[in-house]
Amino acid sequence: MLVFSGCLSVNTSVHPAANESVVFEEFTVNEPWASNHVWVNTTLRSTPAASNVTTISVIQENGQAFSTHQITSGETSVFLALPTNQNVTIVASNTANSTTIEKTNVSVAGSDN
Repeated sequence: MLVFSGCLSVNTSVHPAANESVVFEEFTVNEPWASNHVWVNTTLRSTPAASNVTTISVIQENGQAFSTHQITSGETSVFLALPTNQNVTIVASNTANSTTIEKTNVSVAGSDN
Protein backbone atom coordinates (compact mmCIF):
# COMPACT_ATOMS: atom_id res chain seq x y z
CA MET A 1 0.00 0.00 0.00
CA LEU A 2 1.29 3.45 -0.92
CA VAL A 3 0.27 6.36 1.29
CA PHE A 4 0.83 10.04 0.55
CA SER A 5 0.46 12.84 3.06
CA GLY A 6 -0.08 16.51 2.41
CA CYS A 7 -1.56 18.30 -0.56
CA LEU A 8 -0.78 17.72 -4.18
CA SER A 9 -0.54 20.76 -6.43
CA VAL A 10 -1.07 20.46 -10.17
CA ASN A 11 -0.45 22.91 -13.00
CA THR A 12 2.43 24.44 -11.06
CA SER A 13 3.97 27.67 -12.32
CA VAL A 14 6.55 30.25 -11.29
CA HIS A 15 6.12 33.99 -11.86
CA PRO A 16 8.92 36.50 -11.21
CA ALA A 17 7.73 39.81 -9.74
CA ALA A 18 10.00 41.82 -12.07
CA ASN A 19 11.09 41.17 -15.63
CA GLU A 20 14.47 42.88 -15.40
CA SER A 21 17.12 40.77 -13.77
CA VAL A 22 20.90 40.88 -14.12
CA VAL A 23 21.21 37.25 -12.99
CA PHE A 24 18.07 35.29 -13.93
CA GLU A 25 16.86 34.93 -17.50
CA GLU A 26 14.06 32.38 -17.16
CA PHE A 27 12.26 30.12 -14.69
CA THR A 28 10.72 26.95 -16.13
CA VAL A 29 8.68 24.47 -14.08
CA ASN A 30 10.06 21.00 -14.66
CA GLU A 31 7.11 18.91 -13.51
CA PRO A 32 3.32 19.28 -13.87
CA TRP A 33 2.62 18.49 -10.21
CA ALA A 34 4.29 18.96 -6.84
CA SER A 35 3.83 18.21 -3.17
CA ASN A 36 5.78 20.45 -0.78
CA HIS A 37 8.16 21.73 -3.45
CA VAL A 38 8.48 22.06 -7.20
CA TRP A 39 11.67 21.70 -9.23
CA VAL A 40 12.34 24.72 -11.41
CA ASN A 41 14.96 24.97 -14.12
CA THR A 42 16.53 28.40 -13.79
CA THR A 43 18.50 29.86 -16.66
CA LEU A 44 21.22 32.33 -15.72
CA ARG A 45 22.00 35.30 -17.95
CA SER A 46 25.32 35.81 -19.72
CA THR A 47 26.25 38.86 -17.66
CA PRO A 48 29.26 39.67 -15.49
CA ALA A 49 26.94 39.74 -12.46
CA ALA A 50 25.57 36.26 -13.19
CA SER A 51 29.06 34.86 -13.71
CA ASN A 52 29.96 35.95 -10.16
CA VAL A 53 27.15 33.94 -8.52
CA THR A 54 28.40 31.06 -6.36
CA THR A 55 25.25 30.38 -4.29
CA ILE A 56 21.51 30.68 -4.84
CA SER A 57 19.30 30.58 -1.74
CA VAL A 58 15.52 30.29 -1.64
CA ILE A 59 13.97 32.22 1.27
CA GLN A 60 10.37 31.52 2.29
CA GLU A 61 7.76 34.12 3.26
CA ASN A 62 8.51 33.48 6.95
CA GLY A 63 12.21 34.34 6.44
CA GLN A 64 13.43 30.75 6.74
CA ALA A 65 15.81 29.30 4.16
CA PHE A 66 14.03 26.64 2.07
CA SER A 67 16.98 25.50 -0.05
CA THR A 68 20.51 26.51 -0.99
CA HIS A 69 22.23 25.61 -4.23
CA GLN A 70 25.95 25.90 -5.02
CA ILE A 71 26.82 27.23 -8.49
CA THR A 72 29.99 26.33 -10.35
CA SER A 73 31.78 28.76 -12.63
CA GLY A 74 30.26 28.83 -16.11
CA GLU A 75 27.02 27.13 -15.05
CA THR A 76 24.06 28.56 -16.98
CA SER A 77 21.24 26.25 -15.90
CA VAL A 78 20.37 25.43 -12.29
CA PHE A 79 17.59 23.28 -10.82
CA LEU A 80 16.05 24.98 -7.79
CA ALA A 81 13.63 23.48 -5.27
CA LEU A 82 10.91 26.08 -4.54
CA PRO A 83 8.06 25.67 -2.01
CA THR A 84 4.65 25.39 -3.65
CA ASN A 85 1.96 28.05 -3.26
CA GLN A 86 4.26 30.65 -1.69
CA ASN A 87 5.98 33.88 -2.53
CA VAL A 88 9.72 33.42 -2.13
CA THR A 89 12.85 35.50 -2.47
CA ILE A 90 15.67 34.02 -4.51
CA VAL A 91 19.02 35.39 -3.40
CA ALA A 92 22.01 35.16 -5.74
CA SER A 93 25.26 35.75 -3.91
CA ASN A 94 29.00 35.36 -4.08
CA THR A 95 30.22 33.53 -0.99
CA ALA A 96 33.89 34.25 -1.74
CA ASN A 97 33.49 37.95 -0.99
CA SER A 98 30.21 37.77 0.99
CA THR A 99 28.19 39.94 -1.38
CA THR A 100 24.57 39.73 -2.45
CA ILE A 101 24.38 40.15 -6.22
CA GLU A 102 20.60 40.13 -6.59
CA LYS A 103 17.35 39.38 -4.78
CA THR A 104 14.42 38.34 -6.95
CA ASN A 105 10.87 37.80 -5.71
CA VAL A 106 8.84 35.04 -7.36
CA SER A 107 5.47 33.45 -6.70
CA VAL A 108 5.07 29.70 -6.97
CA ALA A 109 1.50 28.70 -7.77
CA GLY A 110 -0.46 25.51 -8.30
CA SER A 111 -3.97 24.18 -8.05
CA ASP A 112 -4.55 22.05 -4.95
CA ASN A 113 -5.79 18.61 -5.73
